[in-house]
Amino acid sequence: MLQEVAFVRLGKLSPEELKLTVFSKLTAQRPEVVLAAALGEDSAALDLACDLCVVSTDPITGASAEIGRLGVFIACNDVATNGAEPVGVLLTIFVPPEATLEDVASVMDQVRDAADEVGVQVIGGHTEVTAAVNQMIVSCTALGRVAADKLLYSGRAKADDALILVRTAGLEGTAIMAWDHADLLQDILTDEELSQARSLSGFLNIVPAARVARTHGAVSMHDVTEGGVLGAAYEMADAAGLGLELGAIPVHAVTLKICRAFSLDPLRLISSGALLIATPTPEQVVQALLAEGIPAQKIGRFVNHTNQVTLQGEEVSPPRGDELWEFKSRY
Repeated sequence: MLQEVAFVRLGKLSPEELKLTVFSKLTAQRPEVVLAAALGEDSAALDLACDLCVVSTDPITGASAEIGRLGVFIACNDVATNGAEPVGVLLTIFVPPEATLEDVASVMDQVRDAADEVGVQVIGGHTEVTAAVNQMIVSCTALGRVAADKLLYSGRAKADDALILVRTAGLEGTAIMAWDHADLLQDILTDEELSQARSLSGFLNIVPAARVARTHGAVSMHDVTEGGVLGAAYEMADAAGLGLELGAIPVHAVTLKICRAFSLDPLRLISSGALLIATPTPEQVVQALLAEGIPAQKIGRFVNHTNQVTLQGEEVSPPRGDELWEFKSRY
């Protein structure tokens, strides 16, 4: 039976609490994992044969709902953009004293579901109750594998390569605002639109899209996180030492409605679930993605006659933070 009262002590969870709320949730398994998460184990061990190990880490600090899903997806998304297959994740959870074992179990349910969806194994981590936080904080480190000659990185884009966007701008930011700030949206969105905005949290996993893209002509990919689509596109162009001409960028109708109400730019809103792909064969990549039911379209072209990034002819400024933080600072 899970405790419904707040923790009365700080520090690590007890062995029984860990077994009940953490280890019992670890279901996905990978053959590369030769030493997995277990009580008393300080580390995990992987056998990647001759492949490269690709590693990425991210904390979830801008959301309070769905943080277990966000943690797994965002870290795994990052390694997938390098052409790697996610293998294992290390999970750190900081728990405020007013939380309960039920709260920890809920986060771990989200972690389990996301790990199962990606096909990645939770191989270790740390869970601790601490007065240093006033909300649950999740930080996830993902490890992936890729053959040395298949490694992708942002600087590989070439002049005349196309830029493809998977899904729409502002997905994650829309979902976070809908889950964490529904009270502010009640006079802006209908009940159906609020449900639709929340449902966008179900599309934050770009690993399947990255798998398709890397086998159909992608030369580089970038997960769209803080700074939104414009920030990520700018970073890709800068890494490649090229200019970038962007055309129309798709935005979900409910994202647009929220952003207009709060004077936010949806193209600079955190957008996990969206993926940027540079490729010399855009038609092939787009058709392969569409065949898997993954929305995608060409939104731009890399050029070598300028170092500027333009959006429908207007120069784009460098990344300057994220609209989600602007929203949270005001409300």
